[in-house]
Amino acid sequence: MRVGIEVLHVPYRGTAPSMAAVMNGETLFAIGAAPASHQQVLAGLLKALGVSTARRSSTMPEVPSLQEQGVPDFDIASWYGIAAPAALPSAIRERLGAEVVAALNDLAIARRVRDYGAEPWPLGPAQYDAFMRREVENWAPIVRASDAMVE
Repeated sequence: MRVGIEVLHVPYRGTAPSMAAVMNGETLFAIGAAPASHQQVLAGLLKALGVSTARRSSTMPEVPSLQEQGVPDFDIASWYGIAAPAALPSAIRERLGAEVVAALNDLAIARRVRDYGAEPWPLGPAQYDAFMRREVENWAPIVRASDAMVE
């Protein structure tokens, strides 16, 4: 709707099968997280048309963002987080958070994450909580307006 094109959503069981469908000509394009297609892009099996984040990715700096290509205010990132039960003692929560941040700040680990097409984004527990609240604030009205239903 934002760019004035009509496309048919074809549901696949994940990004990898949708990327395989593009590679074998079953569909013309797919949208998915970079780690699921990064190696295929590097190998020339897929062509990255744009990144959905506001800025270019450091893992594929030659690929322009959709904002650069004229889609205003488009900034969507896929991310991975670590969650634990709400009743987890705060000392354990803080220690786990500190270890995750330390690991993602390790140069060798960060390089490995980037090798998969992802950007390390080390957040401690408080920052992760704040991030999650912003995500819910941002996406809740969009989901409500879409009338999306859980199947």
